[in-house]
Amino acid sequence: MRIIGGQCKGRKLFAPHGMRVRPTSDRVRESVFGILGDRVIGARVLDLFAGVGALGLEALSRGAETAVFVDNHPDSLAAIRRNIQTLGLETSTRLVRRDLMRGLGNWTEETPFDLVFLDPPYGKKLVERALTGVLRVGLVASGAWAVAEFATRDEVIPPDDWTLTDRRQYGGTVVAFFEA
Repeated sequence: MRIIGGQCKGRKLFAPHGMRVRPTSDRVRESVFGILGDRVIGARVLDLFAGVGALGLEALSRGAETAVFVDNHPDSLAAIRRNIQTLGLETSTRLVRRDLMRGLGNWTEETPFDLVFLDPPYGKKLVERALTGVLRVGLVASGAWAVAEFATRDEVIPPDDWTLTDRRQYGGTVVAFFEA
């Protein structure tokens, strides 16, 4: 696994072994960022269920201003930290340990995010909960975009405040794009 475009293009990312972490493939990331285009430049990014941080790190490589990575598992947080250091992106990143299976809680940020990545465990209806949660606690700017990855067998119905703008299928994975 590697960064596909931007200033860190070609740099390798560390991913722990095992089935708990399911990093977004290079092919899917390339397609996602092709669709997002210039929306990434200058964006404040929130990477929920971050895993190894591949989506947020790719965004930073392509010109995002900042990225906050959120995960609960120590192995994921260690992998994200290692990848941030390897790429030299410490000044534009922050790690947050939070159990998103229980929701966002009362977490708030000073500045809302422009782009949210969601790659939760499949089959748990977490995409809808997370989309509702980021709006409820004021984490997204007006016109923000969210990119969610989920299994083809999962039915995802966006909450009323989000509009589905695009949906692509890659094998057993769906990537959906929403606008607030």
